[in-house]
Amino acid sequence: MELIELSEPPAPINGTAGWVVLTVPDSRPVAATPVPTLGQWALLLLSACMIGPGALALRRRKRASY
Repeated sequence: MELIELSEPPAPINGTAGWVVLTVPDSRPVAATPVPTLGQWALLLLSACMIGPGALALRRRKRASY
């Protein structure tokens, strides 16, 4: 990004004077971050909900085998 400096402020517009700074992004393409779809979120939530009962069942089975 290139910054251009002015030596004196711009002429007043509508009775006010000031500096305006414009920031222009580089023209290089940026890879977008993928966002999970609703179906992917549902699978994540379903698997998270199934981990609890699965862990309890394994604990009970292990405890019953002693």
